[in-house]
Order: sequence, then structure tokens, then C-alpha cells
Amino acid sequence: MPDRLTIDDEALFPVQAFFNAVGDESFIRVMDSLTNEVGYSINECDVSFPGDLDPGEEVFQGVRFSLFEQSAVISNQELANYIKEVCRGFVDRNPSEQGNVARVLSRL
Repeated sequence: MPDRLTIDDEALFPVQAFFNAVGDESFIRVMDSLTNEVGYSINECDVSFPGDLDPGEEVFQGVRFSLFEQSAVISNQELANYIKEVCRGFVDRNPSEQGNVARVLSRL
């Protein structure tokens, strides 16, 4: 599995871990979910949107990435920037997927 994303800020490690946990075979499906603001989990990495919350859960603004007990909340714009970055690398390695990636990116 390629390292899709490197973030120097240790507080954002759950974001980096999530994107690096996405395999090529599920990449488009995961990006589809994220660009449709639908949460997704891979192993112990989780992405949640405010609309994913159950009643009584703590409300947050933006997008929450969690890895075990560590979490980081980023803005929707930051999410869009990370998605664009990982999609560029994915297309470089998988040029035949350019059309699918373009469809995903059109929702940003």
C-alpha cells in the first residue's frame, strides 16, 4: 500500500493514517464516500461527518478523523485539499482511473 499522504503536524496523524490505509482497490469507493460526506472506517481509522452522529454524541464542525483514542477535526476545505493531493498520486500510479477520479473531484 503506497504512502499517499505525509503531514508534518503530529496532531493530524489520524488524517494521515486514514489516507495511507486506503488500498488502491477501494480508493474510488472511499473517495466517493468522503466527497458525498459519508463517513468511512478502515481497520481502526475512522472518518465522521456531523451527519453521521448518533443522538447524544458530541457535535463538531468539519470532518473528524479518529485512530484509536486520538482524533483530529479538520475543515471541509482541508479535507478537499487532502483529497485532491491523494487523487493526484493515485492517478499517477493508476492512469486508467483518471475518469473515475475526475468524477470524484467534480463534487469538491
